[in-house]
Amino acid sequence: ILVRYCIPLMLTAALFLLIAARGVPGWSASYIASAKLQALLTLDGVEVGFVELDPIVLYSTLHDYWQAGVYALALVQGSCAIGWSFAKPILLLVCCWLPSRLSARFRGAVLLAADMLGKWLLIDFVLTVLVVL
Repeated sequence: ILVRYCIPLMLTAALFLLIAARGVPGWSASYIASAKLQALLTLDGVEVGFVELDPIVLYSTLHDYWQAGVYALALVQGSCAIGWSFAKPILLLVCCWLPSRLSARFRGAVLLAADMLGKWLLIDFVLTVLVVL
């Protein structure tokens, strides 16, 4: 009974937290910075100070990729960072809510695929690091 109700409840909470963190384009909450950049300026060995650079935000980064014509990178990062991050908890919730309607083999295949494809969620982090560098 604990597993029957706690896992779907935790998945639902994770989905709502994901919506709150990622948001939807147009929401003010969806523009939380993935990374904030600061540059330390030095002139002749004398530190001048820190300069704030534009923060890296997922939706603005995707927009910049699209405007630059880098469509493949925008689609990969958008589908992995946004699409798959929402699809994974929804698939897991379906497996938890409909165990009698889905065969054990199908549920196992979905869970295995969710585990293997979950690594693609890191593409957002990797691309953010590459853009910063």
